[in-house]
Order: sequence, then C-alpha cells, then structure tokens
Amino acid sequence: MRLQPGRGFDPDDDPAADDLLLCRRMRALHLDPDELYCSEPRAFGVLHRLCATCDVPGRCARDLADEFADPGWQDWRNYCPNATTLSILSALRVCGPDEGDVSALR
Repeated sequence: MRLQPGRGFDPDDDPAADDLLLCRRMRALHLDPDELYCSEPRAFGVLHRLCATCDVPGRCARDLADEFADPGWQDWRNYCPNATTLSILSALRVCGPDEGDVSALR
C-alpha cells in the first residue's frame, strides 16, 4: 500500500485496504465488524462492496487516523457510501435490546 499525495493510501495497491477502512470505521462507531460478518454476512458484503466504490479512501483514512476526532461529529457521512447504513447500525446498537447484539436486528 502506497501513500498517494493528497489522497492518502491508494487502495488499488492493496485490496485489503477497503476491509481495513470499513472495519476501522465500524470500530470507531462502536460496531463489531466480526460480529456483523458472522451474524449478517450479506449485509457485511454489501457494506464491503460499497466501501470499495468510495471515491475518497484517503480522506477516510485521514479522518480515521485523527485519534482526537469524534466520529459522531466528523463529516464522513458526507462522503462515505455506507454512511446511512453505518449510522443506523450504530443507533440501533445504542438503542437495541442487548447492546451490540446484531442478531436482534433480524
């Protein structure tokens, strides 16, 4: 994976970059990517495919690298193709019957 000037990491150099950014974004929102993958593999697959279509993976990587930023206040929702789904999953996790139990969403 190479750092591209003005763009961050180039995901074309490493196909695992999309997975890494998706998992990092999910963890920033207090979502467990492994749990979602195991309980809802199709939903995770959709998230993964949309992440791969992102036009600004470098911006995502930079936003995630800012350890002092609150993901709830960042503007990642303006550019992330998964923003709506991740925001809903995060809200459901907080309001759900058993915090973090993704299987309750079925």
